[in-house]
Amino acid sequence: MGILYKDHSNILLSDIIIPGTHDSATYTINKKSPFPSDAPKFFKAAKKTVAKMSKTQNKDIYTQLLRGNRYLDLRITDYQNKLFIVHGMLGVELETVLKDIRKFTIKYPREIIIIDFQKMPKAEYFSMLHELVQKYLGDFLYFRKIDPVKITFKHLWRNQRSILPVMDGDEFIKIYPRYFKRSAFLKSDWANTTKRNILEQKLKKFLEDQDLTKFHVGYLTLTPDTKYILKGIFSPKTNIYRLNKEVFNSPGEWLPKWKEEGIKLNIISVDFEADSNLFETVLRLNKEALRDQ
Repeated sequence: MGILYKDHSNILLSDIIIPGTHDSATYTINKKSPFPSDAPKFFKAAKKTVAKMSKTQNKDIYTQLLRGNRYLDLRITDYQNKLFIVHGMLGVELETVLKDIRKFTIKYPREIIIIDFQKMPKAEYFSMLHELVQKYLGDFLYFRKIDPVKITFKHLWRNQRSILPVMDGDEFIKIYPRYFKRSAFLKSDWANTTKRNILEQKLKKFLEDQDLTKFHVGYLTLTPDTKYILKGIFSPKTNIYRLNKEVFNSPGEWLPKWKEEGIKLNIISVDFEADSNLFETVLRLNKEALRDQ
């Protein structure tokens, strides 16, 4: 971003295509990972299968950011009086993720990152979440001063603030009102299908119908259903990676076509981003958009 938009700093952040990762910090999940306290009881009888369906990324957050991803999807729960990433099972501690983001931001202060905290811990852990975010990222957070879709690179760079913190839930925002409220900042759409053709149809429809007063996240991901999960119990090769392998090359096929049709693209999020062609596609499309100005 710092290179590409150096001479185009008046561009709106909502007008570019932003690559992102779905359930971004699940890279450590394995069959030995603990379950959150609210996990269904039957999960414990199929730990190996749950792990295969819960891990959606292979790279840590610092590596994801180095690779060009600028939207992070974080889901938080409490465990033994600490905060952890959760997606079926527990991933790394939130503190580890925040340290990675801080490390990257210190090195690349002009790279804008949207952090979407879309699953919150119990209310008694709100203060812990706030304090951790402030401890590691407080110097870089941009809080609500203008409408989200009016934010430009120039505005963020001028204020030397490169991280947009988005929090889900009214309860948290009532206590800490400076954060962006998720429902007002962005809308995310999830096709919830195992079928590539249905994902293409639904995602295109979501993009066509998006609310242009907010950022929009389109999840270009395939999701295991009950039938697929049950299959995974008996087949070691059935897992969420194998399922999403079908769409690893889909960003390069679908996004240029949709953009050519005049469909607005904003944040596109994928599973196993390192194996996807999302970033190279987004970079090319953003460069083409600049040349066409």
